[in-house]
Amino acid sequence: MNIGNFIGSWYIQWRDGVEGHGLQQGWTLKVGTGSEYGDCPPFLSDDYRVCVGFSMINQDGKVELSTVPVEKGLQAPGYRQPDQSMALFLIDHQLCWRGDLGVVLDGETVTRPFEVYISAAPTLAGDEKTVKLYGSSTWGDPEQMAVWGGSGTPPPTPRKPGDEG
Repeated sequence: MNIGNFIGSWYIQWRDGVEGHGLQQGWTLKVGTGSEYGDCPPFLSDDYRVCVGFSMINQDGKVELSTVPVEKGLQAPGYRQPDQSMALFLIDHQLCWRGDLGVVLDGETVTRPFEVYISAAPTLAGDEKTVKLYGSSTWGDPEQMAVWGGSGTPPPTPRKPGDEG
C-alpha cells in the first residue's frame, strides 16, 4: 500500500453515524489530484512524513473543507479552517489527520478535537485492480463518530470554485 492508492476523486456512496460532521453521503472527496479545489499532490513534511492534500466537496459543488483554501480567507460553510496544517499524513497504511476543528452550531463556533482515518481496499478481479476507500471521523467525544465508504466511480462533475451558475 502506498500513497498512490489514495489519489483520486472519490464519490461517497454511503455514510452512517452521528450527523453534522465530516463527509456526507453524496459528497466528493478529492485526494492529491492537484485540482483547483485545494487537494495538493503528495509531499514530504518538514519531519519527512508522506503527506497529501484533500478537499471535501458537497453535492452542490462547494468546498466544505480543504488542505489549501480555494481563495485566500475562504471560510467554508459550517467549518472554520483550523490553525494547523490540514494535510493528511500516511501512517501504517492509512491516511490520518488529527487536530482541532471549529464547527458553527447555533451561530457560535465550537472547537473540538477532530480525527479522520482513511483506508484503501484494493481488490483484483482478473487483471483489473480497483480501489475503494472507507474511513471514519470523530468530532469531540469518541461517541461522535461517523463511518463512510467511497468509490472511484465518477461522481457528477462538481462546479468550479466561485461558479454559482
